[in-house]
Amino acid sequence: MNPALVLTIFRIILIPPFVLLFARGASTGRGNGLLLPLFVLIALSDVLDGPLARSRQQVSTLGTILDVGSDLTFILAVLWTGAFKEMLPWWIPAAISVQILQFIGDSLLFFSPAPRRPLRENRLGKVAGVLYYLLVGLLSLHLSFPGLLSPALLSSLFPLVFAYTLLCLVMRARLYWQSRQDSS
Repeated sequence: MNPALVLTIFRIILIPPFVLLFARGASTGRGNGLLLPLFVLIALSDVLDGPLARSRQQVSTLGTILDVGSDLTFILAVLWTGAFKEMLPWWIPAAISVQILQFIGDSLLFFSPAPRRPLRENRLGKVAGVLYYLLVGLLSLHLSFPGLLSPALLSSLFPLVFAYTLLCLVMRARLYWQSRQDSS
């Protein structure tokens, strides 16, 4: 097994304990001392696995799907947990869920991938992924160090995340319709 795939699997293994610690922290109003270090490990593994695979020429369909799948699972699990614990409004993870379904549907149903490109990624989606990781990181920081971030600051981010998610939805739909018209 190549090192990049090991990193991705490591990230997948860390997701359940992170979500449990996050849920416990959201219930009590403060995080466990492991929450933030786990987030850093998860984020670092996400940052490093792709470049590692590319530098070693070990990019694979399995690795790509596991990488993206672990990111989507992590983001949705944490944000839905946060919504159920009333840390953020339900419409944030709902909009992100719709965007992810659109991404998966677009990739699987409407995109004829080149070899080793099973998912139809774009810059807006990559920025969205970073934005969602940032949101999870800020929520984790808020739980780990209560009072460091004001609730007003966190709340002010929610409409921005929602607006960017809607922009991603509209732009992906537009690209899809343009490609359909171009192929006609």
